[in-house]
Amino acid sequence: MPGNQAPGEKLEIAKKLEELEKDIQDLKTLVLSEENESPEKELISLRGIGKALVSEKKLDEAIKEAKKSLFHGVEDVVRD
Repeated sequence: MPGNQAPGEKLEIAKKLEELEKDIQDLKTLVLSEENESPEKELISLRGIGKALVSEKKLDEAIKEAKKSLFHGVEDVVRD
């Protein structure tokens, strides 16, 4: 049970927790510094990602529906 640890075990757990918290903080710092170094974002092809997940036909239909939803009321955006 968690409350029955010896004082040495509690100290070891506390040290490990402290190490993990430091590792998490280091990772946060690394991620934030990398984001600040490269202000240009890379474009990602959603069509390319989608092809891995669904069939080409379903992907085309989903894109068409998304365009209709996004550009609702705008003429000539979605062409068949």
